[in-house]
Amino acid sequence: MPVETLVKLLELDTIPTDWMVMAANRNSKNDYPVLETLVKSLRTPASALSKLLKIEDSGNKIGDTIALSAQMHVNYAGEITEGWEEAAKNLISECELYCHDDSVFELWKFGTIPKSLLGALSHQVKLEIVDDLTIPAHTLETLAKNTRSDSILTKLAGNPNTPLSTIDKLATTYNQVDFTAFIYNPTIPLSLLQKYCQQKSTAKFTNLIELQKKRNLANNKNQQVHTLELKFLDTESRERYDIACNLNTSIDILKKLAEDQIWLIRKAVALNPNTPIDILDKLAEDSSSQVKDAVLETCKNIFEKSEFLDSIFTKLVNTKDASVIWQIVCHPCTADNILEKLAQDNKYYSWIICHPNAPLQLLVKCIYDSNSKLKKEALELLWRKLLLNPKIFVDVMQILKNSYLNKYDIKIALARYPNTSVEILNDLAQDSDIRIRTLVAKHANTSIEVLTNLLEDKDNHVRLAAIQNYQENADKYLTNSDKLLENWQALQNPKISESQLVRLAKHKNAIIREAVALHSNTPADILAKLANDKHVAVRIGAAQNPNTPLDIIEKLAQTKTKKFQAAKTAAIKVLVINYPEKASLYLQTYINTPTPSFSRFIGLLYVGAKSDFLANNSDSLSWVERYAVAQHLNTPQDILSQLKNDPNRIVRAAAKANLLH
Repeated sequence: MPVETLVKLLELDTIPTDWMVMAANRNSKNDYPVLETLVKSLRTPASALSKLLKIEDSGNKIGDTIALSAQMHVNYAGEITEGWEEAAKNLISECELYCHDDSVFELWKFGTIPKSLLGALSHQVKLEIVDDLTIPAHTLETLAKNTRSDSILTKLAGNPNTPLSTIDKLATTYNQVDFTAFIYNPTIPLSLLQKYCQQKSTAKFTNLIELQKKRNLANNKNQQVHTLELKFLDTESRERYDIACNLNTSIDILKKLAEDQIWLIRKAVALNPNTPIDILDKLAEDSSSQVKDAVLETCKNIFEKSEFLDSIFTKLVNTKDASVIWQIVCHPCTADNILEKLAQDNKYYSWIICHPNAPLQLLVKCIYDSNSKLKKEALELLWRKLLLNPKIFVDVMQILKNSYLNKYDIKIALARYPNTSVEILNDLAQDSDIRIRTLVAKHANTSIEVLTNLLEDKDNHVRLAAIQNYQENADKYLTNSDKLLENWQALQNPKISESQLVRLAKHKNAIIREAVALHSNTPADILAKLANDKHVAVRIGAAQNPNTPLDIIEKLAQTKTKKFQAAKTAAIKVLVINYPEKASLYLQTYINTPTPSFSRFIGLLYVGAKSDFLANNSDSLSWVERYAVAQHLNTPQDILSQLKNDPNRIVRAAAKANLLH
């Protein structure tokens, strides 16, 4: 029977329940309207609903929606008279509402999405939230506590608004967080970065050592082979082998055995802890790789740099044997010149860059490599070297020459480096990246001209960093005629006079006008003027001031100019909090979707939702949206009377409770 015909039959009050049970056996993608009709009907028997609980369709998640609706059907689960609010809260995260639409993030910025629904947001929306530099610290802190996603944790580490207590936990607890994210965060001081770096400075090299141990365990099979070979040695050769292994064997005898024709015996000499350096030096040139490996094995017990080690490694550096090269790279005392020679072969790059003595030239070369994994590792290791030893920065810059403006990480390094020149800081101050400009605004070498320009920056982090720099270096930056800092400090006084506010509202610096716009004593007529300021930050301040008249806030909420969209967002957020009914008008663009969606659900939950909007969506295909309508105080009585008979036990419970109000 065609799907359309069956749906019409199932909607009839006279259809036999046996037909409903048979219809519940259908489970193809095309049958979704049939299954949906069953879970929305009050006549569907429990026997049919129990079949729907077993539906599975991971491809489009139809099964999850139908199964959940069947499980919540009043004919299957029975009425619920108490605890329905908590049950709804727990089940919301399981709903199949589409929450990847662009509106969700905007609604979050407006403050319409409750914190309790943070977990129900899609991964992509959460990434947008943690990447937004206007999101408050408490939200970021909540996200950090409730996620294990590497990408979200890394974004949190790089957000300037993330509290330092959270940053500290991310740096010390989660190894999967990309270390460069901490470096990009302009609010993390250099001293803290150095602390984190010290904790992790040997991590990569330690991993190599651990891997070497695993390789040694894997080589047990080789040892078994050697044991078998020993069995085939004649009696005399076996005696020589035992003598080579004996700790009491004299040096003269060890010297003779080091020239034995059998490599197993020469290897035993190399592994004997009493074998002198000159014999080991000679064995390092042995024709057998097994003997060379044995020499390197003995070298592991030498933890200080020495001429002997240099001599051994120099003799082995030209080998083509990867296992020998691996052991050289794994030794903590391998000199940089040895590593440089090994670096002539790019297949060893990923090993060499992890060594504490890895050549700077190689690390810089690798950050431009086409291999993304190698590039990432090299970048992190170069950063650690720079943080622990800022003196090498000059060497790095010499290697890079004039290419620094083409590499983001190098620009971040320059903005953090204490001795960066005024000329380079001038260039960096014009960068499009907020983090770089913030670091320049904090830099002690930034010129007064550049710092003054940064006080006009569109980003709040940059402006605050600039004014803080002014305060900390007042003697350097301020002249007798410049009263910028004096005016700023005056605006921090809650009792500043109205006449001063009127005067400072015309100040040439945006950061001063912004402070006036935010001040609790600023009169409404001045706020109306500041709402038309040429700088977006001043407009945002005016929107957020409780003294700003409603008509001015609404005017800001209607802003169409791209430059002032942040002021529009701020104004709508104020309306959402203080004027719910007015805000509803501005939310329509974001919540009016033709099909069930997360943004429409949020619109139905919103305290200022209009009655007609609630009524129009009271028959939504989604139980979550019907629940939002059922519990809303603005829902018309006739709609609630319909919803009290909804097949979903939670929707009907919410409607019944609402009718009693």
